[in-house]
Amino acid sequence: MKLRLRLALAFFLVSVVPLAIVTAYSYVSSAAALKRAEETQADRMAVEMRNRVGQVLTEIGDRVDRLWMLRGEAGATGLEQETQLREAAVTLLAEAAPIVRRIDIVPSAAAPAPPAPRPPAQSRAPRNGPGARGPRGPRGPAPIQLMAPFSVELHGAGASGKDPASTGVLTALSPEEVAAWTRAFQRQADRVRPNDLHAAERQQHMSALATGEALTFLLHRGSDIVGRASATVSRTRLIETVLSLARRDRGELPFVVDADGRTETLGAEARTALGALHLDTARLAADASPTTAVLGDYMVVMRRDPSGIVFGIARPIGGSLREMRRASLTNLGLGALLIALAFVAIIPLSSRLTRDLRALIEAVRRLTRGDRSARVTAHSTDEVGELGGAFNRMAAELETHDKLLVEQERLRRELELCRQIQNDMLPHGPLRLGLTEMTGVSVPAREVGGDFFNYFVLPGGDLALLVGDVSGKGVGAALMMANIQATLRAKLPLEADLVQLVDTVDREVAANTPPEVFVTLFVGILDQSRRVFRYVNAGHNPQFLVRGGGTIEMLPSTGMPVGLWSGRGYEERTIDVREGDLLFLYTDGAVEAENAAGEAFGTAGLEKVLRGCAGSSVDDILIATESALAAFRGSVELFDDATMMVVRLGAGASAQHPTGAAAAPVE
Repeated sequence: MKLRLRLALAFFLVSVVPLAIVTAYSYVSSAAALKRAEETQADRMAVEMRNRVGQVLTEIGDRVDRLWMLRGEAGATGLEQETQLREAAVTLLAEAAPIVRRIDIVPSAAAPAPPAPRPPAQSRAPRNGPGARGPRGPRGPAPIQLMAPFSVELHGAGASGKDPASTGVLTALSPEEVAAWTRAFQRQADRVRPNDLHAAERQQHMSALATGEALTFLLHRGSDIVGRASATVSRTRLIETVLSLARRDRGELPFVVDADGRTETLGAEARTALGALHLDTARLAADASPTTAVLGDYMVVMRRDPSGIVFGIARPIGGSLREMRRASLTNLGLGALLIALAFVAIIPLSSRLTRDLRALIEAVRRLTRGDRSARVTAHSTDEVGELGGAFNRMAAELETHDKLLVEQERLRRELELCRQIQNDMLPHGPLRLGLTEMTGVSVPAREVGGDFFNYFVLPGGDLALLVGDVSGKGVGAALMMANIQATLRAKLPLEADLVQLVDTVDREVAANTPPEVFVTLFVGILDQSRRVFRYVNAGHNPQFLVRGGGTIEMLPSTGMPVGLWSGRGYEERTIDVREGDLLFLYTDGAVEAENAAGEAFGTAGLEKVLRGCAGSSVDDILIATESALAAFRGSVELFDDATMMVVRLGAGASAQHPTGAAAAPVE
């Protein structure tokens, strides 16, 4: 996946997706909070309607009880008693007249009323009214006994007892009516038998209201129940009275579902709106659990009374939800617009960033193909620009490194060629002259060194021995060594005077080389016929002469190194040699070799090896010396070239051609 696409996708994931999630969560949580608030308020209103029904019924019971209490306060008899009782009933029940239609009162035991007082001489004229009874006559009703069962039937919808529209008719109950009324009351009492008398009475009222039966009230005198009253109410008017108390300023639809599944509400418009919700009234009548549902744009809350009546409120919440949804979508749209603007800004930025990266990738590809001149142009100072600068530095270093590798490879080939030339200039094998034999080896500290050795037969039959060490290492020392060796080999046959020879070489080196270049040189001529060994030691290490008996004599320096302090002159020394003597010539690298502890091998180490090799061949002596030196050094590399040459004197003076295998430097 391209980096630009990855940046756009990352920006989308960290901005658009969280914004959408937050907006959706805000809408869902707000809608849930609104529903909970509406549900709580609607539930409260449903409970209030149910409680209001109980309050209305309780108020009716209180008025009935007060009507019963008036029975003993009436002091008149006959028509006057009836008139007073009717007026009292109308006064007490006037406010309930739109709901209550009839009240039947039955004492606990129907007994004759106590003797009524004799009426006064001038009695009050009876009050006129719709239910008033005229003076006693042949066709008038019998006087009503106060303790006998009686009924009060109300007509009208006045608000007070003074309203002429509110009238009451007081009648006596026949024994058959009393018996039927008692049986109905007993059936209701059998259905409801809780311990709490008041709770039982309320439950009976609600059950009777749900089934359309009469309401039953117990009549008390102190703590005693002295009678019962039955009130026939208009359920429709009662429900309308309760529903009218609900708030409808926000479009709420209060409703009641009775035990038969019939729905009651206020007005035709409310009934039509409620019908559009398609309430399952049969299920509501049978379901005892509280119900909350969202139907269309309404939240419907229903609470079922134990009596079977369901009180409900349908509150419109669709408008609020639409406003919330609209606000959420508006917020989401604004957020999306901001994100789109951000995309407009980030696309050029990502293009610029990826442009520099593409240039960097192309430069890396060129670099891997071997184009060390590949560079990038940094257009910014940010991390990408720093990366481009780092790449340019790396490419420049690689280019320099490649040039160095090429140069090193060239030098390596040149050094290899020099090593080969140097090796070709050294003796290629041991030399035998009569019984005298000699061999040597040079171990360079680097690929080429400044040490050299040589042995060859002069025209007169004498044997020339050369060992030298050019200061420094590498190609320069090798070239100097080759030059001096060639000079000596060319001059020795022509110059028998070793002092003159070395002095000439000393002056030439001083004149043609830098001041820091010098050579330690040991030049010797072995005259086997006279058993004499002449030599000049120009600043070289003392060489060894091992006598046949094992004693060692030193051949010390006889002058300054060649080229170091030109013109000081040299001394030639002569020493007699015998058959069996051994000459061991070497350079300082053999004695200055160190081990891991920093200790030098030293001349003492050489003397120990040479004493242990008495009587051995020159090859064995050379091998033993090399092995002892290698064992002493261990893993430590040579610091300087190590050159060694061994000559064993024998009898005879005739020169023979060199024989033996070619000698090669030991790696």
